[in-house]
Amino acid sequence: MSYSIISVLAFILNLIINHEPLRHFKIYSKDKKEKKSEHLTAVRYSHFLTAANCYFITDIIWGILFDYRSNDTVLTFLYWDCTLYFAFLFLTIVTWIRYIVAYLNKKGRLSKIFIKVQWILFAIGLIHLIVNPFHPLIFYFNAEHEYITEPGRHTSFILQLTLYTLTTIYMFYIACKSSGGNKVRHIAVGTTCLVMNIFLVLQILNSNYPFYGMGLLIGICVIHSFVEAGEMREKEIYDHIATSLAEDYEALYYINIKTGEFLEFSTNQKYDSMNVPIKNRDFYTETQTNIEKYVHPDDREFAKSMHSKETMQKNLDDKKSYSYKYRIMVCGQPRHFQFTVMRTNDEMHVILYGKDIDDEITAKNVRMENQKKHVTFSQIAELLAVNYDVIYYVSIEDSSYISYECRNIYGHLDMQKSGDDFFA
Repeated sequence: MSYSIISVLAFILNLIINHEPLRHFKIYSKDKKEKKSEHLTAVRYSHFLTAANCYFITDIIWGILFDYRSNDTVLTFLYWDCTLYFAFLFLTIVTWIRYIVAYLNKKGRLSKIFIKVQWILFAIGLIHLIVNPFHPLIFYFNAEHEYITEPGRHTSFILQLTLYTLTTIYMFYIACKSSGGNKVRHIAVGTTCLVMNIFLVLQILNSNYPFYGMGLLIGICVIHSFVEAGEMREKEIYDHIATSLAEDYEALYYINIKTGEFLEFSTNQKYDSMNVPIKNRDFYTETQTNIEKYVHPDDREFAKSMHSKETMQKNLDDKKSYSYKYRIMVCGQPRHFQFTVMRTNDEMHVILYGKDIDDEITAKNVRMENQKKHVTFSQIAELLAVNYDVIYYVSIEDSSYISYECRNIYGHLDMQKSGDDFFA
């Protein structure tokens, strides 16, 4: 029974510290967008954690049943548990190698070789386990119910050990070429490879102690402390940057483009005071309802068309972002808003942010009106100047002056002379 304690603790700890990564578990996805580097790494890490949990469970059962193996029925269950034990042990190695390839995001020949070789070794291990009940290659129980190992066990372990060793060397090589946070994380992954390598050797040498379970536990904690935590710190920095940038907008939405589920962030008190009802369930449906209540009547049809799922997907097919404008009724007054829709890197979500540009539009209109007036007054002055040879512009305060002379029949004025005292 005491044998199972390590695996029990490892199983519980893995569930506690990795509950979030385990949520990414997905056996297979046909969605190409979900095969992007970051998402693929998270999914493959969840595969490794799940394989480790399965290994811990079989190890726990082994420790419990082994003490009662004198019973024939218990021995039968123990035999099949031991078979699953080896299967999940091999699976942890497969999923770990696949995680490393996804983590490094290397798509060269070496990565493909690692994956193919590992699948071959995994297949060899499974064949050994399938044949084992008929012709013991890995283990068997003798007439006295004693656990006996066979050469096939050592052969399988040595092959897996060789691949682990090569992976460890490769990770430290990559770490030497890296810098900053990436270097620390690569060293952590390489250290995890080394730890699991060492404890796998100890497991080969002595099967009476859960050495490999200890190695998995240490490795998982190292990854959590240095890789996962490091990436979380980077995400916190990105969150601070995003929050600071979001303060420049009245509202910001993070939307799942397929399901319509979304999160809303609003920083403007005037916009908050509108009390727009938000349920965060379906952006498309809720927005269509809110448009009827809060958008200027003349702009409602346009706003509805721009906030449909089909329009958003179509507009983002061949570009990263697009913008549009319409008026929203704020405190009973129409104000111009500009909305920008931008696709995120995972291509599964979009960010939509709205900015009140009414003051900018008003200022622009005033500026254009002033320019128009200036042009108009200039044209009037030149038309009047046709009737005069010289026009003087005199300051009443200090008597300074500028003289303009009409050069042609169209009244075009040229400055001819200026002075400090017109009356001198």
